[in-house]
This record gives sequence, structure tokens and C-alpha cells, in this order.
Amino acid sequence: MPNSIMGNTKITNEAGGYHEKFRIRVQVGVAYGSDLDHELLCWVIKPVFRGRVLHQLNTAVYKRFIQEGIEIPFPQRDVHVCSVSKDKDI
Repeated sequence: MPNSIMGNTKITNEAGGYHEKFRIRVQVGVAYGSDLDHELLCWVIKPVFRGRVLHQLNTAVYKRFIQEGIEIPFPQRDVHVCSVSKDKDI
């Protein structure tokens, strides 16, 4: 197919379906000992709004967790250091 035809033709991507809606998934983790893990699923009208909606959701969840006193987990490691006496054989 010549480029002139492709360049002057309206192309419809049928793979995404008829609607432009785009689903986003927001993983929300809580600290150990909390009731359960959370996940938010929502639809965005157009994929171009995905980043903005994701930011707004994350901000809203963060602020609400602070209000409710819910701790947000973060990766951590506990390191235990043991000292060995010099006169003992290792």
C-alpha cells in the first residue's frame, strides 16, 4: 500500500474496542497487622488521562491513610550484629 494512501486515510484501531475507556489498577499496600491488602480498579474516559488520574488517586489514598492512622509499608531489613569474643575459637 503506498504511503500517500496511508497518510491520507483515517485509520481505526479495532483491537482496543469501540470505546476509548482505559482501566487502571492501583496497588495499595498496608502494613503487616492491618486487616487486608487493597487494590483499586477504575475506568478512565481516555487513556491520555491515565497519569493524571493515577496521581490523583494515589494522593487521595495517601491523605486518607494519614487521616485514618493507617501505616503505609516500605521495604526494610533488620540487621542483627553479633560480636564474637576474641578468646573463643571460631
